[in-house]
Amino acid sequence: MEQLSRDQLIAQWLSAIDDGTFVDEKHGPGSLAKPGVERTIFSAEWLPKIREFLASGDYVIREYEWTTRHPRSPYKYVLEPSHPTTPPASGVLEQATTPDRPVEHILCASGVFKGWHGYGHTKAEIQAQINGKHLYHRRDL
Repeated sequence: MEQLSRDQLIAQWLSAIDDGTFVDEKHGPGSLAKPGVERTIFSAEWLPKIREFLASGDYVIREYEWTTRHPRSPYKYVLEPSHPTTPPASGVLEQATTPDRPVEHILCASGVFKGWHGYGHTKAEIQAQINGKHLYHRRDL
């Protein structure tokens, strides 16, 4: 995968939003009614603002290489809001129908089959993956 610029990444993410593919069903607020695997979901209040947030560029993008999974799409991009207000997502435990923790960052991944999609990730989860040598920081954009 070629190294993309900040503007190229944002343009591709906005295109995925316009195509309706950026938020997978299991990460949408409607998935709360369906108990399943542990996951993060975008809040119903925040989801309608996701396009505006991405277009604003008011966040730091941290590019990571994910070494242990998804070798065909090894780069992950963590968006850290510059002025955090309401967490964009919540964590939901396996088989639960209510969130149990706020999730403050968005992780954008380019899936081989799904294309660009986003979901919530906590700072602690990202740090644990770095500490476990699963993620390597490449650059900030």
